[in-house]
Amino acid sequence: GRPIDQYMQENIFNPLGMRHTRINLSPERPEALVHAYRLGQGTSPEELGWLPFSTYAGPIGGISATPQDMTQYIKAHLGTGEFAGRNILQPQTLATMHAPHFGNHPAVNQFGMQFFTGSWNGRRLVEHGGNWPYNISMLTLMPEEKLGIFIATVGDATGGARFMPAWEVRARLLTRLFGAQTYETQPGAEAPLGEYVGSYQQLQHNYSTLEALLDLIGASSGDSDSNYFVTRVTEDGQG
Repeated sequence: GRPIDQYMQENIFNPLGMRHTRINLSPERPEALVHAYRLGQGTSPEELGWLPFSTYAGPIGGISATPQDMTQYIKAHLGTGEFAGRNILQPQTLATMHAPHFGNHPAVNQFGMQFFTGSWNGRRLVEHGGNWPYNISMLTLMPEEKLGIFIATVGDATGGARFMPAWEVRARLLTRLFGAQTYETQPGAEAPLGEYVGSYQQLQHNYSTLEALLDLIGASSGDSDSNYFVTRVTEDGQG
């Protein structure tokens, strides 16, 4: 019976001490939000505009926060620091959120409750990322290690300039801490692999919202070279 921004403020942000965290329901650019720039090869940085959230997208992903606030959020998930004895959720609730509940195969990443679960050289990962034009974030939790990482990158690059998005920073950091990620070989499929040759398009997308128009524009061409919604599988003759 209350607006979601009010509920989140009273039940999550305030109790966790996240004093600068807000849900953005207005089309106006958040006052304290960092400005994004595009870095060109051999040119001066160009400031990029702000793409407003719709009232639909705001509650599911339009949250702005500071790195300091995100450390409070991480501590709550790991049950460390000032939240070791007074968390807003029971330990078993957090464990349920972090546990895998669904996946295509035990050898690959699974889905928890709003988190993706996986591993890095035998160490369990609980993660979720976020994307909005020129804004990319990545949250990585390692519950057994009592380690949490939050990375936010803002900006863009063009003309060969180097820009490292949050997930690449995350991979390099984990490599530095725990070594390059290694994978175990899994038994192959029994069916002839030639049967998998073809083009595949994701079925998970918006069907009835404003964002459906963006999906339609991006996914309708079927061109896997310019469209990440489409995957093309070919046979290389090597199994």
